[in-house]
Amino acid sequence: MLPGLTSLEFGRLRLSIGYGTHRRSRPLSPIEVAKLLQSTCSSGASLEECAEALSLHETNIRRFLKILQLPTSLQYLVSWGSAQGTISFSVAVELCKVPNSDQTIVATAAIEHNLNSKEVRQIAQLQRRSSRPLDDCIAEVVGMRPVIENRHVFLGVSGLELVSSNLRGISQERRESLLRDAIDELGVSGITGHLGDQLFTLVGGDALDQLLSRLGREVVEARIQQHLAEGVKHAIKQN
Repeated sequence: MLPGLTSLEFGRLRLSIGYGTHRRSRPLSPIEVAKLLQSTCSSGASLEECAEALSLHETNIRRFLKILQLPTSLQYLVSWGSAQGTISFSVAVELCKVPNSDQTIVATAAIEHNLNSKEVRQIAQLQRRSSRPLDDCIAEVVGMRPVIENRHVFLGVSGLELVSSNLRGISQERRESLLRDAIDELGVSGITGHLGDQLFTLVGGDALDQLLSRLGREVVEARIQQHLAEGVKHAIKQN
């Protein structure tokens, strides 16, 4: 047990990180893990104690705490692995090394081009050493690939403050379920997404591009917001 955590929180933490967790679904997202680690450290736990309790190296604990440096507008995108529409934990760690003003641009490029951590590191190094425009650095790194696969990305606002405030109290897993239901209502296959408390992301191929062109970005955003509001209202009634 670690100070500042309930037995349930500690149990979910152990099920989310450490040996063998890649073989099963994890109850916490990387950001949720990082916040629990931050909480126990604020309650007096050392990095060494956290590492010992969770059978991890201290370096890994530092990596989790590091991603909390990302702006909240990007934190909800961080996931395990490289699921479409998200950025992986390893990419998030490298993204922290990018200047704050460029992080959103690089994160969007990471989703569009499915960049790995090595490519994000190359982009940051290339811009730092050459002082070239960021878009040129991204294009050069992506151009090194034998095959280029582009994805269309749409960033939208989750809804009114009432919706956002209620989303803050919902787990990332539940948020994803709400967004999946909203996407299904659009009636277009091949679109995935990720939901934060203030923003949502839609990712897809030509089908998403055609939908945005046909309905307009504002209409798509409004329809997602409507379904999220209904989903949040239903979730509140269940509680």
